[in-house]
Amino acid sequence: MATITGFKCIDEESYPVLSDPHGNNIAFRCSGCGGPVLAVMLDHRRGESSSNPSECRACGCRFWLELDERKELLTLHRMR
Repeated sequence: MATITGFKCIDEESYPVLSDPHGNNIAFRCSGCGGPVLAVMLDHRRGESSSNPSECRACGCRFWLELDERKELLTLHRMR
């Protein structure tokens, strides 16, 4: 479990991602279509790992988040 309020979020290429991390949840725009996506940083919840990604309901792009070892930065991974 991770509390991610106020964390900075970047994509796989280290570009900032406009996001709203609050508590264990993070909302962001889909990089494919711009639709809203929600991920939850709790075990076995959507978006917490590559085996349980969060999905954009508009276009179907799937994403998962990775918390760095220092627990300061979130990396948003887009699944191909």
